[in-house]
Amino acid sequence: MTDAPRLRLHLTGPFRVETSDGELRTPVAAKAQGLLLLLALSPHGEHTRRWLQDKLWSDRAPEQGAGSLRQVLRQTRIAFGPEASILQADRQRVAIDLAAIEIVSEGHGELAEGLDARDPEFEDWLAMERAARAEAEPVPPARLALRTGLAATGPPAARRIRVQAAPSDEVAVHWLSQLVADGLARHLRERLSHEILRRDTGPSDGDLAIRIDGFRETGARVGLRVTLLSGAEGQQAWSGFRFVEQRGTPAIDDPQVQQLMVEAASSVETAIQARFGQGDPRAVDTDPDLLCRAAVRAIFSMAPEQLLSADDMLRRASAIRPHAVYDAWRAQIRVIQSVERHSGDPRRFRAEGERFGRIALEADPQNATAAAILANVHHFLLADSAGSLEFAERSVRLNPGNPMALWARSTARLYTGDTKLADQDALRGRFLMRTSEFRFFWDLQQFATSMVLGRADDALRLAQRASAQCPIFRPPHRYLTALHAHFGNEAGAVAQAERLRRLEPDFSIDRLLHDGAYPASLIHRAPNLRIASLASLV
Repeated sequence: MTDAPRLRLHLTGPFRVETSDGELRTPVAAKAQGLLLLLALSPHGEHTRRWLQDKLWSDRAPEQGAGSLRQVLRQTRIAFGPEASILQADRQRVAIDLAAIEIVSEGHGELAEGLDARDPEFEDWLAMERAARAEAEPVPPARLALRTGLAATGPPAARRIRVQAAPSDEVAVHWLSQLVADGLARHLRERLSHEILRRDTGPSDGDLAIRIDGFRETGARVGLRVTLLSGAEGQQAWSGFRFVEQRGTPAIDDPQVQQLMVEAASSVETAIQARFGQGDPRAVDTDPDLLCRAAVRAIFSMAPEQLLSADDMLRRASAIRPHAVYDAWRAQIRVIQSVERHSGDPRRFRAEGERFGRIALEADPQNATAAAILANVHHFLLADSAGSLEFAERSVRLNPGNPMALWARSTARLYTGDTKLADQDALRGRFLMRTSEFRFFWDLQQFATSMVLGRADDALRLAQRASAQCPIFRPPHRYLTALHAHFGNEAGAVAQAERLRRLEPDFSIDRLLHDGAYPASLIHRAPNLRIASLASLV
């Protein structure tokens, strides 16, 4: 790390690198310039070697791409001269020291004007970055009002939600209540653009307040009660309670406690809808958190047209009051569109998913949902299992009780060989989402780990549950076709295939079995699954 930048990267107009004295250090090769641009626009100034190869040498075999990357790294270090150490690389990753460079994006012209790295993947990525910058240009107030439907006075101010822990004479109970209040405030900050106040004293702000009470019931048994109060008079809008075993250290990691926090956070969103969304027909269109709530419900419908509507709602929410979770959910939409094989260009889904995921984590590096969804982007869109696991681990460290974090880490672990740990994450995530209307998404994750662990009976039950909760969700139908055939239920397998064909007209059992790009790889990873029974239906 350094005290002052040693190199300056100019992104707008012709791409160039210069020293603090104005001496040019720009590599001559377009691929080298493209490499620096990819690193400079990364949240942490780094990418895996494989990801960079896929962006700059997508038309070459992995060995050729690796050799070309090594050559470009040498060329770039030579161009940097005495500052060559700014570019760092090991066997897995390439990075630039962001503390040693100044990234300049002001000025006229487009991003990396005239840069031609001669690779379709890079060109798609660069086109999306340029479009994002054009979309992010300041909008005159009159146009903003037109775009979002807001009055000329601008967007509504963020409301306040106060989270407080009641004091307790017993130290262990007191600290458990405090930690639950801290954790619940973290959940709310990850989900809402409202102002979350973490304080235990002071008057009500007239909006929403959450109170956590703890008490020792008997022996090691501690009770927790969370109450949501609405309005200046403090009317009770929701309450929940749990009993946990606690000896000494506060039981903040207990699944019951984490489940209570998830349910309380969801109750706040419901209360916002009830308190501020009723009686004002414009409220949903002007409050970004109400827009986001409606968008998430649309996302988990899994309906193609609803996903497009959700994307527009999230775009409008971000225009009113930016928040990392809005862009994160836009990235998750691209993941779903890709896995569900919705109409559209898969390369666009990949480029947009990556862009929105990166923007979200840049906006809030501490947001566990943003990190989890970026992990999903790396797994499903970029085929980067190592990167997926890294972001998923980060997400769980930020918030161990975030259900999407556990979903993402379960997926990453499943595809990096830690199937038993993946199953533990899936089980915990399902438990946290026990009362959620979106539980089917977590049911399907434990279905996946059950398949790979050879628990075909559990897999069948979980896939049927997911399908019953969301009948147009395509993955359960894919796997139920195989599972019914495995158990000798030929009529059930044929019926599932027909349901899937109505959702996905180009589906065929032959594709399910033999198309390596078709999103049903667990069929071939499940031990003892009778593939021959499925093949007989072709």
